[in-house]
Formats: sequence, C-alpha cells, structure tokens
Amino acid sequence: MEGDKCCIIETCKDELLWYTTSFFIKLLLEKKYALPYRVLDATVAHFMRFLEDSRMMPVIWHQSLLAFVQRYKNELRKEDKDNLRNLLEKQRHKLVTPEVLRELNNSRNRGEKEDDLMALTWVPKEVTLYVLLREMQSHAF
Repeated sequence: MEGDKCCIIETCKDELLWYTTSFFIKLLLEKKYALPYRVLDATVAHFMRFLEDSRMMPVIWHQSLLAFVQRYKNELRKEDKDNLRNLLEKQRHKLVTPEVLRELNNSRNRGEKEDDLMALTWVPKEVTLYVLLREMQSHAF
C-alpha cells in the first residue's frame, strides 16, 4: 500500500506520458486508499498542469479526474476545488464534467466538520453515474 502511494506521486510527476498516466492514476485511485495530503496535493497539481493545454483531453483523463474527486472530495482544500472548477471550464467533457462539478459542489472542504455539510446547497444530479457509464459504453470514444 505504501508503494502505491509513492507510485501515485511519481506518476503525477510524469509529464511525457500523460495519456498512459491517466490510466495508472485512475487504477490507483480506485483502490480507495486513505492518502496523505501531500499525495492529494500532488494529484491536484497533476491535473492543474492541463489548465493551459490546448489539446482535448481523452475520456480516460476525465474519468481519472472524476475518480479522484469522487473519492477524495472532502479532503480537498477550497482553493483546490476552485482551481479544478477553472480547469473544467477549459477541459470539458459533455458527460463527465457535470458529474465532477456536482461532486465538487456537494462536498465539504478539508478541515470542515461533517455538520458543515448541512450548510451546502443541494444540487440535483444531472447525470447519474449509471447513465454516465452506459452512455460512455455506447459511444465510441
């Protein structure tokens, strides 16, 4: 498990293999480890590298971002969430981006107590994960 945590950090640093990196990041994040903040911060930094990238990111990149946000949304700082929202304005996917935004908007920030969630505004799910996965399977991406 400790090796996987180090692997996440090293994988996030790799700039040359960004497409393949997305596969590995998604795979490691789906193991649902309790990760130290430095690993979470490195993962946010990895995604933020694509803020000014003019390339259209592949679906796997968006899926790895969704997996990250779904699992660790309550461990992200407010500024990280704001930065990821800015990123999603430039790197959009018609099916995945609404899910990522919904997860970011319906979560507490790092350090907030569970009771603080009651202060959040509820936003209805635009696309359920089931529909999202079904749509992705039915389209050739």
